[in-house]
This record gives sequence, structure tokens and C-alpha cells, in this order.
Amino acid sequence: MHKNRLQEFAQRASMHLPVYQTFNEGSLHKQQFRSSVIVDGETFVSPCTFVKRKEAEQYVAKFAMENILMKIKHEGVPLIHNVCIFFFSDLI
Repeated sequence: MHKNRLQEFAQRASMHLPVYQTFNEGSLHKQQFRSSVIVDGETFVSPCTFVKRKEAEQYVAKFAMENILMKIKHEGVPLIHNVCIFFFSDLI
């Protein structure tokens, strides 16, 4: 869900699509995944790890959107802000 929203946001804002990287910080027997995503040239890294790769990617997408929304709110970029409100009104 969050990955889809982040991708739609990037498309609407005419940005490159998000690029994810997920890596295992645990062992083979106890995997712990952490993800990062690059959006509009900025890298966001999940502050926590997850047992499942998909959970890590969904979380970092949500984390990135929350940070982007805060940046837009403080720096005031109206066009992108309107796109964010439309797609992410439940996070604000």
C-alpha cells in the first residue's frame, strides 16, 4: 500500500520512480531486513529492521512519505503539497 502511494506520488510530481534496496542485517537463521529508498535524489533508510523483506520495504516507503510531507510543510512547495494531500491525507 505505501509503496504504491509513494510511486503514484513520484509519478504525479514528475520525479523518477522510487528505487528500493533491502539488505539482511541478521544471520541466515534469524534474518532481519532493513530497506532504503531513493526518492527525488534523497535516500531514506528505515530506522528499524523487520523479519520480512516486504514489511521493511512498506515501512521505508511510509517513512519516506512522512519525511517528504514534513519537508513540504516546512519549505512550502504548493504543487507537490497538493499532490501529497490528495494521495496521503490519512498520514497528515
